[in-house]
Amino acid sequence: MKLNVFLFTSFVCILFSSIVFAYDCDNQIGVPAVECQALVELFDQTQGENWKVKTGWKNDSDPCLWYGITCTNNSVTSLSLINNNLVGNIPNEIGNLSQLDTLRLVDNYLTGPIPTEIGNLLNLTYLNLSSCGSAKGDGIIWCINPPGKLFGNIPKELGNLTSLTYLNLAGNMLSGNIPKEIGSLTALAYLDFDSNLLCGELPNSLINLTVLSDYEQRPFATYYCGLDISDRVTTCTQQIQFCQTL
Repeated sequence: MKLNVFLFTSFVCILFSSIVFAYDCDNQIGVPAVECQALVELFDQTQGENWKVKTGWKNDSDPCLWYGITCTNNSVTSLSLINNNLVGNIPNEIGNLSQLDTLRLVDNYLTGPIPTEIGNLLNLTYLNLSSCGSAKGDGIIWCINPPGKLFGNIPKELGNLTSLTYLNLAGNMLSGNIPKEIGSLTALAYLDFDSNLLCGELPNSLINLTVLSDYEQRPFATYYCGLDISDRVTTCTQQIQFCQTL
């Protein structure tokens, strides 16, 4: 009898917990339901209960008041969760934040591939998924034992984001070639793929990135297979030897 009571009580507690922590995006008041659902997925898939700061998330009825969220005209336009102990995958639903212009998930413990759906964020001007920590704004000074492990290829769909002026994917485990579609991002002023596992021939399309510079106004330089490519177009020779994190 006591065992049955214990089991029943445990079931009720679990059921009650699931009800308490469920968030009804159809009844929130701040943003379209599809945007709310994308934020909830991010929270759930990156262990939001363990974030350093989670003020408002899945509690406040207006997602625009959640920590790290900025809204304009009732849509999410900025999502900034720097060094906030996000652990897990970036959900595909991130691509439903259609009005997003800034996405900063710097210095977290993100894993898995970069969702191709990020290529749907046509208003995006600033994208930083670096795992290296930040200094001088979000400019990377060095990248030693980065926490994040985003892996797989750089999605060619990033080439859709023609409004991007800042793109930083440094300090992960991204592999394969730089897709030629990156050359379509002609508004880019800052680009950093440092400290990944990239290898292969650099696409000639990178020569289209004519406004690149860094925070100290020196000629732009990044690294690909351990080679300085400040001339923007070169070929990775001796690939096996050079293709490693710096």
